[in-house]
Amino acid sequence: MNVDVKEKRSVATDVKDFNHVSYLWDEEVAASMKGDEVALLIYRSNLLGADLRLTNYGGGNTSCKVIAKDPLTGKDTEVMWVKGSGGDLGTLKKSGLAAYMLTGCAI
Repeated sequence: MNVDVKEKRSVATDVKDFNHVSYLWDEEVAASMKGDEVALLIYRSNLLGADLRLTNYGGGNTSCKVIAKDPLTGKDTEVMWVKGSGGDLGTLKKSGLAAYMLTGCAI
């Protein structure tokens, strides 16, 4: 795959200029969400959905896996947060995600 990327150095971080899409990732914003994988999922999803050259309205699926407390047992369990088809990536909020407990699931 041939990607045409020009790299520039800035004082704090590497910045990339892309010819056909905008580089929207902000390290400071992402760093403020460190440890909150669901917030980072929403951030990534919103950035993807912000550029309609990358996704259609209502299109695109994103997900992440986290370890969370089972609300019934209090034990750590693996949970997959999923944004499925039909919702808009650009305006996604936590309420637009489904959380699936993976412990005990046979896939």
